[in-house]
This record gives sequence, structure tokens and C-alpha cells, in this order.
Amino acid sequence: MKLWISGETEDDIAEDYRKRFNIIEPEVNRILGDLSFSDDMERWSFIAIILSEKFLDAYPEIVRRSLKRRTLEFRLHILHAEFKQASPGKQMTMIFDALNRSVDLMPKLKVSPESQQKLRAALAQARRSLLAE
Repeated sequence: MKLWISGETEDDIAEDYRKRFNIIEPEVNRILGDLSFSDDMERWSFIAIILSEKFLDAYPEIVRRSLKRRTLEFRLHILHAEFKQASPGKQMTMIFDALNRSVDLMPKLKVSPESQQKLRAALAQARRSLLAE
């Protein structure tokens, strides 16, 4: 399985978000590359929705699975004001927290507990690696 990250973001945080996910995504994928999964999914798509309150109603959270494309898709909110005010490390923590939340939602998509455990472990390893002080 491979992680793919994107976002629906406001211009004032778009560059910061892009910088953070361009650090997180390859590290998680490096770890995932060493793992095998019993679920027949190739892609774990995570799209953060980081918009101010006035736009959030137009962008609901979405959790879905495409058997044809072999993709798990998660469109989840991250609080815009908090992300905007956060340090780079805290922004990365917020992204990792949202990625963990996507794993928490995987039972709805019939992802095996074993795969969920492997994904949580991969996220924890990447978090330790990238946020080590």
C-alpha cells in the first residue's frame, strides 16, 4: 500500500501544508514499502481539508473505498486557525493526527485489523523519525 497526500486548503496555509506533507509522505511510504498487506488495496489517499469556518460546509468529510481503483480515500478536516498559528513541528503533528484518524475510520471500509495495526505502527515510526527532538 502507498500513501498519497493532497489537500483542499486556503491560500494562506497552502505552502506550509505542502512543505509538511512533502516531508511526511515519502517517509511513511519508505516504511510502508517494507510491509505486506492482506487487504487488496494499493493506495491510501488522504486529502486534508484546511479551510476557514465559512467554507467548511461546502467540504464535508468523506470516507470511502474504491474496489475498482483499489483505493481507500479519506477527506478529513484539520482546523484552519490552529494550523495557521502552529509551528512547523505542530503542523506536522496535526497532519499525523489526521492520518491516524483515517486509520481509526478504516473499520467502516472493512480494512483488516492487521492492516490497521501495521498502518498505525508505520505512522508512529514516521512520527518518531521526523519529530525527534
